[in-house]
Amino acid sequence: MTEKKKPKKILLVVDMVKGFLVPEVKDAEGNPEKCPLYLKDEKAIKTIIKNINREIKGLDRNMDHLVYVCDEHQTDDAEFIENGGQFPPHCIINTEQCELHPDLAFDPHRHQKYGKTRYDAFFWNKELEELMLVLQPDEVDIVGVCTDICIFCTALSASYRPWKIRVIKDCCMPLDKDIAEFALAYLQKYCGVEVV
Repeated sequence: MTEKKKPKKILLVVDMVKGFLVPEVKDAEGNPEKCPLYLKDEKAIKTIIKNINREIKGLDRNMDHLVYVCDEHQTDDAEFIENGGQFPPHCIINTEQCELHPDLAFDPHRHQKYGKTRYDAFFWNKELEELMLVLQPDEVDIVGVCTDICIFCTALSASYRPWKIRVIKDCCMPLDKDIAEFALAYLQKYCGVEVV
């Protein structure tokens, strides 16, 4: 009897950066700077970090890949209120807000990290698209923040590609719980995304 081939998996960790997960960072001059989009639920933040680290620990070092995709904006980004967008300036490129939360497992020699400028991690992200073409995963597990914004948009976009997509619910945190439940139901019903 032939042994079933183990699927090659990518764990895609979205927006687990200080700009969303800590209340304050240091600015370029070393002064305290509030994070305007801090999610403000320390208990939930600690829980998803613990759960994401659980998923990282479960990866097969020989087969699977860990990829971080992190919010990184230019100062004139269209997402910002002063430029017609919905959000205050946040996660400006090369600032502490763009850094991964320090409690996450990250090895720069083994793990990849890419910036993103839109809710969808794949939108205008040539480096990430090229990596996925090289790695050719069988499945992509998506985790991070926020369930109802960047997780939803990234999973929706990923569902158009030839991979099995899963959103690991206990590794995600919503901004709005009701909208997040709708978003996950939509992904399951219409996009073939597994929510586990």
